[in-house]
Formats: sequence, structure tokens, C-alpha cells
Amino acid sequence: MHYQVKITCPEDIQDTLIADLLRLDFESFWQDQNQVLAYIDKEKFDEITLKDIIEKHLDSTENAFEVSDLEEKNWNEEWEKNFEPVFIEDQIAIKADFHILSKSYPYEITVNPKMSFGTGHHETTDLMLKTQLNTDFQGKSILDVGTGTGILAIMAQKLGARDVVATDIDDWSIENSRENFLNNECQEIEILQGSIEELAIDREFDIILANINRNVLLHEIPFYSGLLKQGGVLLLSGFYDTDIVPITVACERSGLNAKNCALKNKWACLTFQK
Repeated sequence: MHYQVKITCPEDIQDTLIADLLRLDFESFWQDQNQVLAYIDKEKFDEITLKDIIEKHLDSTENAFEVSDLEEKNWNEEWEKNFEPVFIEDQIAIKADFHILSKSYPYEITVNPKMSFGTGHHETTDLMLKTQLNTDFQGKSILDVGTGTGILAIMAQKLGARDVVATDIDDWSIENSRENFLNNECQEIEILQGSIEELAIDREFDIILANINRNVLLHEIPFYSGLLKQGGVLLLSGFYDTDIVPITVACERSGLNAKNCALKNKWACLTFQK
């Protein structure tokens, strides 16, 4: 079960607020002109820490946020009302199953998000997909860590990956990604539930994708390196440009060399090679 946290705040601070909320294990967000809707597993919710984060961005927490239970039905209805297709570099179209496109695209991905993060609207998903377009997936083995809606795993298969394994810790994401794999004729993607540390995967991959958040990445980078083949590629996002240095240092300590950096609205996507 999840909470919805409605935070009243000006538009110009919303991206930095969301970056901090990601570090508190908030999973999904909806932005409007004067508010952010943030979603988190009830077991991970910490109101005291939330207040500290909000006070960092606003003068006071009084009447600044409201916490309520989230029902899956209401979530899906909201997405049907508000989810618009996303188009990336005139190559990728990300849509819900109720959208009708005016033209075809080389890569079309159908997602019907529930509580899962990753619809292509957020800068980090956009950056990862663009980086995927410029990465050779043909015949490669892929691990998508923290798959969310499964978009990156689906894209990997559409780009010619030989086999794809996706992981997530969240029940909603596991359920949602399975549905999205089916809707995109990617049923052969293997889905595993648990953290990369808990799963203790005993094979190596050509490419690992991880669009999560700074703290999780810093903890898990050594595990990613251990799961990469020599010469393998690691694509990372989910963090701000101010986090590039600590992420890069952690990767270099794990035998990974920086190869590329892409930026969008202060968000970053880094490519490393083992």
C-alpha cells in the first residue's frame, strides 16, 4: 500500500524537491503549476524526515503538505485522464494503449503505468532512452535494475538484445512491468523481485541499465561492476548534475571508466565501461 503526499510549492523549486524526495524512497511524482504529488510505500514513509526536506525548500511546513491513502483504481483513472504520449528524437513513441498516433515510429512502447516510475516524461527516462539509441544492443545480454514500468528493458529488446533480465523491489513495479512486457510482445524478458544485493545473480551481462537514485546507485555500483562482463557498459541515471562527481568516483573505484555524459534540465545520465 502507498501514500500520496501532496506538496504545495512553486514550480521553480519542484525539480530540486523531487531530487531530494527520491533519496527518501519516493517512487513516482506528478507535477502541476503549484503542487507536486509524490508516492511512497507506507512502510518507507518517514514524516519527520519529509518535514526536514520540505523546510529546506520552503519557509515553513505548515499547510505545505497533505498525506492520504492511495487507491490503485484512482491512480489508473488519473493517468488515463492526464497521460500524454512522449516522443523522443522522432525515433521513440511512448504511449498508453488508449492513444492513437498520427504516424508510426521506429520504436513504439505501450505503457499503462500504475504506481511505477518511468513513463518517459521525466528527464532521467528521456536521457536513458536517448543513450540507449546510441548504444549497441544487438545480440547483447541486458540487466535493467529498478525497472519500474519496464520501459528501458522493453527498449533494450526492441534494439536487438539477445536476452533481458529486469529487477525491482516493488510489488507494483513487478506487476506493472509484467503487463507492459506482455503488451509490447516482450514476454521473454525475465523479471526478478528484490534488490541487486539480495538476488545474488550468478551471471554476467554485456550492458546494465540503472535509473534509480543517487543513494541507491552509490551503494549498488560495486554490485553492477561485479555483474558486468569485461568491456561491458553501464548506463546510470536518476540523479542531478551535482551528483556526477561522487557517482563517477564510485564507478572508478569499482573498475569502471567514464565514457559519456548527457544532461537535461540539471539531470544527468552517465555511461561507463568496465
